[in-house]
Amino acid sequence: MRNRLLPLSLLALGAPAAAFAAQQSVSLTASQDTTIFEPSPEGDCNGSGIRAIFGTTLTNNTRHYLVQFDVAGAVPAGATVTNARLTISVLSVSGQSTFNYTQHVHRLTSAWGEGASDAGIPGGRPAPAQPGDATWTHTFFPGSNWTNPGGDFVSLPSGVFQNNGFGPQHFSSAGMVADVQDWLDQPTTNHGWLLRESLGTPGSAILFSSREDPFVQSVPSLLIEYTTGGGLSTFCDPAANNSTGLPTVLTGAMSAPGGSGLHLEAAQGPPGQFGYFLVGTAPQDPGAAVGSGFLCLSLTGGNLVGRYNVGGGNLNSIGLFDGSGILQNGVGTSSVGSGFDVPSALPLSGSPSIQSGETWHFQLWHREDGGDSNLSNGLSVTF
Repeated sequence: MRNRLLPLSLLALGAPAAAFAAQQSVSLTASQDTTIFEPSPEGDCNGSGIRAIFGTTLTNNTRHYLVQFDVAGAVPAGATVTNARLTISVLSVSGQSTFNYTQHVHRLTSAWGEGASDAGIPGGRPAPAQPGDATWTHTFFPGSNWTNPGGDFVSLPSGVFQNNGFGPQHFSSAGMVADVQDWLDQPTTNHGWLLRESLGTPGSAILFSSREDPFVQSVPSLLIEYTTGGGLSTFCDPAANNSTGLPTVLTGAMSAPGGSGLHLEAAQGPPGQFGYFLVGTAPQDPGAAVGSGFLCLSLTGGNLVGRYNVGGGNLNSIGLFDGSGILQNGVGTSSVGSGFDVPSALPLSGSPSIQSGETWHFQLWHREDGGDSNLSNGLSVTF
């Protein structure tokens, strides 16, 4: 039987290690992008046109936008991704002057192509598919198809946004950071993102510059911030799948304005369920079975585990997963609303504190749909 209980005590021991490396960044332009059009007599796609589109037109025709970036070719292997921000330059929205629609970014799960189809200007209507084009039904026209027409993608969005302006619009979330980290660590899984308007609202179609736009300042870009040098690493990664069918992903960055400086984020969790963060003196990989997952913080050889949900104040990290699977902090201990700003104090009698040069290990516990529990991957951090 799996143990569902976690201890409250923590042994305050840390192992000296190298300090965090300085954060670095790189801005990428898309390696390929395309618009695919819901089947209609008008045509098939727009692989090489200078405009792109996603959403639903006034005539109730759906468009999806596909984009991919060469992450592994630009970020050093072994780096830790701390931020990922996709930017597109919006030109119009179905002829409207104002708008406010819910937009989803989904991780694609199948390879696809950008061919020579070109819808010209303004680009809202499709052009006949050319060899290698992705269409609503094809991954590579004419011979390979999507399993699901409209694109094969993870149903739980990596990010949910309410952009409502023209010009540069930004998409950034913990789920997108997790995607980019996976694409760096496992380049063969990088099939990019699919952007769509979630409700199929007529008039929600957003027209913007594609990667072929000669005005290079307007083309889609991906800003990636990352650290190198071994200050942060994962273990028990990936975690056991949760009730969404995906593993819960724990990431961290030295971006908190106070406390220890560490900010933790959790993504791909079951929407509506609660969770909190754990800290331990040593990792254990593979971990011990707990609920539907594995506790990967060691409880052997004098090592103990503490949880950030006791004692109140900044030692409480309890939050709820929102509709996009991001843990939103419910107790005011996050400077950005989601995740948790780790304090210097530790959840241990006597309130010892994290010291420079020590290495601590973190994991997220959360409730599952149906009443079970699960855990994220583990994260080792040197302060």
